[in-house]
Amino acid sequence: MQEFLNAIGSNTIIQLKGHYFHISDLANSGKSSTNYNFREVYDGYELLIHDVRNIKIIGLGDTPVRLYAKPEYGNVIAFERCNTITIENVDTEQDSICI
Repeated sequence: MQEFLNAIGSNTIIQLKGHYFHISDLANSGKSSTNYNFREVYDGYELLIHDVRNIKIIGLGDTPVRLYAKPEYGNVIAFERCNTITIENVDTEQDSICI
């Protein structure tokens, strides 16, 4: 998951290999960058990707890579001030990618 976060930026292709990832695992670490942070929502944290363009997040393999987050009322991933976002072969627990 840390490699995923480190790769967030403009003009980037992020390839996810594996069956599932828990985004919430790093929410309490206090980690952030110029292009992401964790935003507190009602019952946990959501990953907020911001100020990027031309980013692709692609799940590798025959079945979609699943992204999980603990907040029931938040989003798994939210985007702000981004454009040209491509997400392929990725599924979320709550079907709640907010663009």
